[in-house]
Amino acid sequence: MSNPRGGTICLDFDGVLNSYTSGWTGLTDLPDTPVLGAQDFCKALIDAGYYVVILSTRFTPRKPGDDPAFEADTLVGVKTVQAWLEKYNFPKELKLVTNKPPALLYIDDRGFRFEGSFSAVFEFLKVYPRPGSWVQTIVLNRSTI
Repeated sequence: MSNPRGGTICLDFDGVLNSYTSGWTGLTDLPDTPVLGAQDFCKALIDAGYYVVILSTRFTPRKPGDDPAFEADTLVGVKTVQAWLEKYNFPKELKLVTNKPPALLYIDDRGFRFEGSFSAVFEFLKVYPRPGSWVQTIVLNRSTI
């Protein structure tokens, strides 16, 4: 795939584009609305020349030994997310990908910026052991930017 002048930006779906306030309710169940400004953000990235892709665990096939509550099927997940994006008028130029691509930036609500210290990861997990507690950290960090 060729990239426009800006390169690739990879977005997570749940928690970045989809507000995901209900949490996991099933592979084909997307009851939540977009994060405020998500459509405009995607359009702005595309207009700036970036190739914008969406990667989601909704596109990950189940393997033996996976949690049975996680019922993923690649094609069903892709079709479900595509329909949701269309319902909420996201730019048609967005591409759904099933493997992590080389990208300039990965935007994910559950990401951790690794800066060479494994002990920093453990310290973070001691203070914020569950994803729900990470929201407070993100909000506090944004207020200091």
